[in-house]
Amino acid sequence: MREVTDVMEACIGWSAMFERNINKFVNALKKIHGFKSLTESDQHLLIKYGSIELFLLRLTQVYNVEEEYIALENDEDNSLQMKLQVLASYQLDAFNHYKSYIQTISMEWNGDHIVLHLLSAIIIFNSERPNIQQPELIKLQQYIYMHLLKRYFYMRYQSESEAKVRLLRLMDSLHKIRLLSDIHATNYYVHRPTHVG
Repeated sequence: MREVTDVMEACIGWSAMFERNINKFVNALKKIHGFKSLTESDQHLLIKYGSIELFLLRLTQVYNVEEEYIALENDEDNSLQMKLQVLASYQLDAFNHYKSYIQTISMEWNGDHIVLHLLSAIIIFNSERPNIQQPELIKLQQYIYMHLLKRYFYMRYQSESEAKVRLLRLMDSLHKIRLLSDIHATNYYVHRPTHVG
């Protein structure tokens, strides 16, 4: 595994990883009944505005907490490893935001893929995206997945208060994802303006 040492190389690695994963995200979304019931326009807008947040959420799967690096898979033969410190040269204090977000969410989801999948649905079904035509239906879908996550925590920890606390912490981390998504888009535009559309 080769180590990424500068922001430009990190942008290239992130871009390749994002492009590979976006098709997986879209195919998974198209299997969700609540997503299929939306207009094509709303589906497109939810993917467009939620894809960076989904990508940032999924980074927790490839983040090494002890050594503070993200494994950026280029392909099966050529993987990259990026220390978070590389982001220190990014604008808008990206390094501290990434570090805070990734450490917080990594502890909260704790490697549980059910939590990750439910959070992914909560992120996608955001009725506050621009130009949405069916906000009530989208809000209902988000509520359903939030309720499922809370019930999952209750079953797992056998405590209503623990379920509420964990849900609140994860919802707080989603606010960090939104902020980080804005920072990421701004920084990416500065470093790779030809790839942002």
